[in-house]
Amino acid sequence: RVPYIARSSTDAEIGALDLAYTSLTPVLDFLDSICDKIPYMRSVINYEKPVVLQEDNTGVIHLVNSDNPVAKHARHIRIRVHAVRAGIASGDIKVLYTTTDSMLAD
Repeated sequence: RVPYIARSSTDAEIGALDLAYTSLTPVLDFLDSICDKIPYMRSVINYEKPVVLQEDNTGVIHLVNSDNPVAKHARHIRIRVHAVRAGIASGDIKVLYTTTDSMLAD
């Protein structure tokens, strides 16, 4: 649940992706640091990057996976889109389409 009032369904979906990524970042950093300091932990802690975030809004998927600038009328989501794009560019996350029927949270 996003901690603000969304202005559109796209805003809500982008907000959820941003919240998921910003919540995931410290966990990934912690796991990376443990595995770097204690080499055998890589065989004990099993996780893969990029972490897949599932999305059912194809417009949002296109928006975060493209390099196109966010339109002027959608500037209220520009910062969140930028954060998600940075996560994709760094290889931490990947946003993939999943049907609405397959979404557990929807």
